[in-house]
Amino acid sequence: MVSNLTNDSKDHIDSRLLDVGCGSGELSKYFAFNFAEVVLLDISMNALRRAKSSMPNSYCVCADAHFLPFRNDTFSRLHAFSLIEHLSHPKRFLREASRVLKEEGILIVQIPNPNFLIELHTGIILPFFIPRTVKDEIAKKAFPDLYVNWSLTGSILLRQLSKLFTKIKLYKYSYPEDSVSRIVRPLFRIAKRLKILNKFPMGYIIIAWNT
Repeated sequence: MVSNLTNDSKDHIDSRLLDVGCGSGELSKYFAFNFAEVVLLDISMNALRRAKSSMPNSYCVCADAHFLPFRNDTFSRLHAFSLIEHLSHPKRFLREASRVLKEEGILIVQIPNPNFLIELHTGIILPFFIPRTVKDEIAKKAFPDLYVNWSLTGSILLRQLSKLFTKIKLYKYSYPEDSVSRIVRPLFRIAKRLKILNKFPMGYIIIAWNT
């Protein structure tokens, strides 16, 4: 889908991809063949070990997404899939992304819809009716190491991006079942069967051009 949206049909000679919050690198390897160099960044060393084993030709960097350890104008593409909703300071990350991208570079961000009927990390039903403190407690019990920025929405992210990038597009997105938390999968199947996903997007893909 991302390749179609960015007209990404040809190899990028001498281009570099940075995947921030790469996790195990499962998504990274789908795009790697299009780039001369791929850099995988995550704050977890365990995640980077798994990513390196599946992508031995990539470069792995253990760092905080709020402080990208690269020079200005380094990358032609930056991916942030299922990352930004876990950052305490999304604006800081976006500034860093803009800084390390080359002129005409592309930032691709994917986030869940916080107003979807089911919260995709915890399985909370109708999360927009539940106080943030209660959601925090539920999230801590289900995933002790997980931080979720409940206030981040697609519209807020668009406003923040518009201050840094000249061209921005937002697309509705439905997650594949295997990418959804196991807690949520039974509810996901019900929502899919009832065709709720056709009316309420599970998430968004936002593409920003640094032109």
